[in-house]
Amino acid sequence: MIGPWPLVGRSHELEFFGDVLAGGERSAVVLTGRAGVGKTRLALECLAIAETRGMATAFVRATAAARSLPLGALAPVLPSVEGPGLEPTDMLRRAMDAVVALGRGRPLLLVVDDAHLLDDASAALVHYMAASRSAFVVATVRADSRPPEAVVALWKDELAERVEVPPLDPAGIEAVLVGALGGPVSAATLHQLSERSAGNALYLRELVRAGLESGGLRGDDGIWRLSGPPPVSSRLAELVESRLGMVDDRQRLVLEALAFGERLGVRCLLTVADEKQLDDLEERGLIVTAYDGRRLEATLGHPLYGDVIRARIPARRAEAVLKSLANRVQAVGARRREDALRFATWRLEVGGDMPPELMIAAARTARSRWDLALAERLAHAAVDAGGGFDAALLGAEVALLQGRGEEVEAQLAALMTTAADDRQRVQVVSARVDNFIRALGRTEDALRVAEEAEALVTDPAVCDELAGKRAYALHMGGRRGEALEVLEPVLARGGGPELAMAWYTGGACLARSGRFAEAVRVSRKCLPADDPTTGPLPYRPSLHDIVRATALAGAGELEEAEALAAADFAQAVTGGSVTVQAVAAIVVARVQLARGDVAAAAAHAREARDLFRQRPFRTLVHTALIYLAMAEALGGSADGARAALDELDRMGMPTGDINAIELRRARAWAELAAGNRAAAHTHLQEAAALARYRGDVVWESDVVHDLARLGWAPEAVDRLQELAGIIEGDMAPARAAHAAALVSGDPAALADVSAAFEAMGARLLAAEAAASAAVALRRKGDLRRAAAAEQRAATLARACHGAITPALRAIETQAVLSSREIEVAALAAAGQPNREIAGRLSVSVRTVENHLQRVYEKLGVARRADLGQALGPV
Repeated sequence: MIGPWPLVGRSHELEFFGDVLAGGERSAVVLTGRAGVGKTRLALECLAIAETRGMATAFVRATAAARSLPLGALAPVLPSVEGPGLEPTDMLRRAMDAVVALGRGRPLLLVVDDAHLLDDASAALVHYMAASRSAFVVATVRADSRPPEAVVALWKDELAERVEVPPLDPAGIEAVLVGALGGPVSAATLHQLSERSAGNALYLRELVRAGLESGGLRGDDGIWRLSGPPPVSSRLAELVESRLGMVDDRQRLVLEALAFGERLGVRCLLTVADEKQLDDLEERGLIVTAYDGRRLEATLGHPLYGDVIRARIPARRAEAVLKSLANRVQAVGARRREDALRFATWRLEVGGDMPPELMIAAARTARSRWDLALAERLAHAAVDAGGGFDAALLGAEVALLQGRGEEVEAQLAALMTTAADDRQRVQVVSARVDNFIRALGRTEDALRVAEEAEALVTDPAVCDELAGKRAYALHMGGRRGEALEVLEPVLARGGGPELAMAWYTGGACLARSGRFAEAVRVSRKCLPADDPTTGPLPYRPSLHDIVRATALAGAGELEEAEALAAADFAQAVTGGSVTVQAVAAIVVARVQLARGDVAAAAAHAREARDLFRQRPFRTLVHTALIYLAMAEALGGSADGARAALDELDRMGMPTGDINAIELRRARAWAELAAGNRAAAHTHLQEAAALARYRGDVVWESDVVHDLARLGWAPEAVDRLQELAGIIEGDMAPARAAHAAALVSGDPAALADVSAAFEAMGARLLAAEAAASAAVALRRKGDLRRAAAAEQRAATLARACHGAITPALRAIETQAVLSSREIEVAALAAAGQPNREIAGRLSVSVRTVENHLQRVYEKLGVARRADLGQALGPV
């Protein structure tokens, strides 16, 4: 069930009201805004503020029904004020006295809701009370209404402050939803509800209520999500219908046309209604007009108006509207891609002849907008209309974007036999490679298909495109070096948009080689042409940003990397692309892990996993689960990490693909979270060896640095120093310096490393280095500086939202130990026997044993082997 509907996003208005109430210069506040934005709720909050200040309060609501009665709106708070021969002024004075008497000697605040509906007598009384300061008035007025003159005079005569109450912005809507539902809401769901409600708090509440009642809005895995479009309940429909109000027949035709046409030229609408009728609709806020280029276009005043009109209109009437729209567009010609899409959609619904090439163009436009269901219907219609190879390939590509892997492979394998030339063959092979990798997770089959096609294709330009696709398969199979060898001659010759995947693959491989500047320069060429419908798949704009964000993060520019990835994610949500949104969520999660924001990284990884389940892309689900496992482990949840890895293992994906290094790294952190330090060490060593074998120097740097962070700095320091000379940017040298400082135990060097990591935005690494500095200082007996380092580490760790690593844990565990206990425990953890420790510290063996016993008790460990993890990496 929905919880109490919180009031958010109105702090400015409430603060302003408090100032006006206390200031004494005005005796009224008028809250004005569109219907449903929350004026009444805000007025009630003003009433509550007044009560806390000791004022008496009264609330009345004006209605259209009471408007015909003098003082009808105030009747609930008035005794009878009529009398024989009573003049109107006497009646108003008596009414005012009766209202003031409600205060019983205290100042009175009177709230008048929907004051635009007041009868003239009530409006005059409200104005009189504000003018005479007999009461402080708070009135709500609908923005598109025509209030009585006495109400307008409140702000015209400067008795009142007029406050515009805007619709809720997305941040306000998110706060409302979290408060009402009791948990976070997915980005896509927030966008859907924001878009459909347009910030109208009343409509938002009804959309949420309808979603809960229908089961379309559910809280899965701690996150609320809509499984489809927000439903329109009967309550919501009635609210919208009452807002639409009375319109004449020709105005109704305009609203119906816009409900189905969404955006139509005003010249087209003038064939239905005259200018005066359109002006009246716009003045009432039922339609909105604006120029798109040189064309004046109209849309409905609120997204839900169209939903309700379409839901309520009879089927035969809807068919007539669509046929009329199609005929009008056909008469003037489809001048824009959007016109062609709408025309094709209407013809699809009502029938009629249409050239297959127009259907194909419309399907590509729908695909570029990620309306995949419509794109598929249009592609199938194009096939039926004789669209041939192009229509069939487009239908398969749209099915690919929906994740229907086995079905798509069957379609494409059959289509390959009908390909008439090299261009068509490569188009089919390109789609098959994408399908094998993305939907089916069969990278070796993708490579086989690309290699087989190379024996059939002779056109040099097409050969380069095919080579780019083979390199992509090699890259996704973890064979970075071979991919670059294939790409080198292709990229040297150059090419246009058809080589987008080659440019992207080259950039991705170079980024993992630590050649970040070159990676960004190469991948920039994969940016699309101005027409987003011309490429084979409409996700190209994100490819360059993926490489760029990877390069920024690898070089240590983490804040810029996160901002770029977050912007792509937000754009994908707005654009409605599940696939691009999920890919962007993975990139965001990866950068947030590098920054140390484990809670946010887990949320984005979970979002990506769930989105890719909607489009069952096995490789990308696999990737999302890796980062989810890592985020859970860094947050100290061994169970959460294990659950993600168990799900991943059940998928049965190849163990040697592009994810193999990161998967071993995730397993290492999961084992560490479960207390299995030796297993973590083994996984990291395997990951480092695989990365070195593949030449993935950036990922090798990640893994080898993990070894240093977790207590094995001596075996990591030399290789990190070598990698620092290979990888561009500040991150690799900082990692090498961190490992060297851990080996030497130099608190000053550790503090410098912490500052360097913080400057790069790597907050978790900065916190760990500061924690290690604190431990080193405590061992040296410098307790004052140790406390300062601990405070710095704690401050940085708080920005990581729940990260728990051995270095951070070391502050907590070692804070309870004396400096001599830390010294003894560190030597014991390093493997030295008690007799050697005694000799080194010039104490007796019994003293060493006593120290160790106290350490065991304080740290809650039972044996020497557990000391290393409890103490941390220093």
